[in-house]
Order: sequence, then structure tokens, then C-alpha cells
Amino acid sequence: MEDILSLFSVDIEYLSRFIMLPREEAIQTLKIELINIVYQDL
Repeated sequence: MEDILSLFSVDIEYLSRFIMLPREEAIQTLKIELINIVYQDL
């Protein structure tokens, strides 16, 4: 999961900076979105 998160570090920074989410909440939001994408493809 860390490797995947590193691919989205720019998106995490965007979420945490511009949408005013704390970094951990931005990471959690991204994880939820990734899980939803994976389950949609099943």
C-alpha cells in the first residue's frame, strides 16, 4: 500500500493543502477511493 500511496503523493498533497484536509485524512480518502475502484472492476 505504501508503494501505491507514493504514486499519489502529489494528489495527497493537493487534498491536504487545497481542500484543507489533514494529511492522514487525505491519505484515508485516497485509500477509500482506490478500494472503490478495485471493487468496481471485480
